[in-house]
Amino acid sequence: MLNTGGETLVAVGRAIDGDTYVVSGLNVAAIVRLVGFDAPERSQSRGQECLRAIKPMVEGRNFWCAVRGLDPYGRILVQLWAEHGHGDLALVLLGDGLGWCVRSHAPDPARYMKAEAKARKDGKGLWQDPDPIAPWVWRRMMPHFRHDPMGAYHRRHRGA
Repeated sequence: MLNTGGETLVAVGRAIDGDTYVVSGLNVAAIVRLVGFDAPERSQSRGQECLRAIKPMVEGRNFWCAVRGLDPYGRILVQLWAEHGHGDLALVLLGDGLGWCVRSHAPDPARYMKAEAKARKDGKGLWQDPDPIAPWVWRRMMPHFRHDPMGAYHRRHRGA
């Protein structure tokens, strides 16, 4: 599935968290992460709330997928577009206030930042809090937190 030459239609089977999904396409199942977007961790403030909002938007739905590379955890970094409209999924999620823009990895940093800024201004989603903590800051503050996005999935689904 690591084909950076175009777009592939994929189905999202499950949202592991707000920015990491199990997808299938081309007879392959893979764990992918949205590029340019970081959702709160499940155990972080607003993490479960954001995940509950994101799940019905992605699970069981088809998306056009463009591979953008790999992250340090081996997840495939992707940009997703809904099969029938609604545009770039990360832009939609940012506009709904369900996460932060990661400028250094965003395919269109100006548009991503603009979507996040509008959600902040409008007090949408996690921006209802006056000063929510970004996930990368939260992970550094929680020394016990082990960021292992694929480990829990593999233990549960492969008997490891």
